[in-house]
Amino acid sequence: MKEYQWEAVLKDGRVIKQSTDVTKNSFKEVIDNKEFLSIFQICSQDGQERTYSVNMNTGEFNLNGFIIKSSIDLSNETRKEPIYWERSKVVYSSEDGGHAPVVVGFIIGWQVNIEGKNFQQQFMITPTGEVILQHKV
Repeated sequence: MKEYQWEAVLKDGRVIKQSTDVTKNSFKEVIDNKEFLSIFQICSQDGQERTYSVNMNTGEFNLNGFIIKSSIDLSNETRKEPIYWERSKVVYSSEDGGHAPVVVGFIIGWQVNIEGKNFQQQFMITPTGEVILQHKV
């Protein structure tokens, strides 16, 4: 089982949850409903009830109770969408060959296009709950 599972809360209260069926792409349903998306969050599955979320109306992050405001107000932006992906590593050695991928982080955030410019804010949450700012230079 993965350390975190994502959930998308729509403005009408409906919730889209990550499928446990690895052959199903339930994130496509989130993208198909991005204009109705209110909150995108990942929730820990280890019984510790950690939640990391992004408010798609404001751009604000709630990182397990620590609030980070956005410098860009997303409330009037229509060309925005959530960001979610998993960062994995694969270790290779000359003796053993390749090992199975290990997830080292879950990335959540938002992106918006304003007057032809792309803006993004992302955070990576490690399996142990550390939060790392994903910053593009």
